[in-house]
Amino acid sequence: LKSRLLGRGGINLRSISHEVNARARLRGLGSGVLEGSDRKEAEVPLQVVVIGFDYHSYTWAVDRLARLLEGIYSQYRRHARLTWVESRHLKVTLEEVSRDDAAFEMLADSICIDYINWEEPEQLRTQALIAPQNEAQVEGPFFCIFHVGLQDDEEFSVKGRILGKGGRHLRRISELMNARARLRGRGSGIVERAPSGEADVPLQIVITGSDYPNYAGAVHQIAALLSGIYLHYTRYVRSKSMETPDLNLSIEEVRRGSPDYEILRAFMSSEDSEPKC
Repeated sequence: LKSRLLGRGGINLRSISHEVNARARLRGLGSGVLEGSDRKEAEVPLQVVVIGFDYHSYTWAVDRLARLLEGIYSQYRRHARLTWVESRHLKVTLEEVSRDDAAFEMLADSICIDYINWEEPEQLRTQALIAPQNEAQVEGPFFCIFHVGLQDDEEFSVKGRILGKGGRHLRRISELMNARARLRGRGSGIVERAPSGEADVPLQIVITGSDYPNYAGAVHQIAALLSGIYLHYTRYVRSKSMETPDLNLSIEEVRRGSPDYEILRAFMSSEDSEPKC
């Protein structure tokens, strides 16, 4: 179980901190993680602790861990059937720990995080990103644009980090939230039909959803993805002794009646060539 959670070389949990601004760590009996002055495993059943520096990264990491555990449970059930072992009813169990809980400081210490300075930046809060439904359109489809704000380069590969291998990042968000997210603009690799070629706009991610909850969920996920990319880009430019840019999430909602509404509606419903990564 421990090896399936960690993955080869710890890649499963390590990849979370590579993709978003969060951290996940095994803890408890059987984890092999030693804590406290007596350097012993915590006297609790095996668990995975997730801490996020911002809410979007936190929910992204929780979702990633939930899917990992569901996959492990599915493999366990198949193994139990093959070996004639009684299959236990397993489901993902989550316990959230707030700052006021007695366990908060202990968990923060166990995962080696300076929790004292935690405060979610205003621009990362979902309600600050998009208007509530009663202040926006009543009915969908809903559209918005995330302006990426970075020029792609071969070494860092902004486009590749947004898409993920084989386009899995945007595809997973689309499948999870029953919405759609697509790259658009210069450097996107998406050739539009009219006019032929990439849209003559800076690189952006367009999101659409037919109902507001799924649309808002997709916005939430893209915000987490971009927040992680901005974090890694900042580290990248520092490693190159380059000037550190001031990067913030930039989102533009496109309402029904706007000149761009029908343009985006046609783009998101088209089957223009998707970029490969």
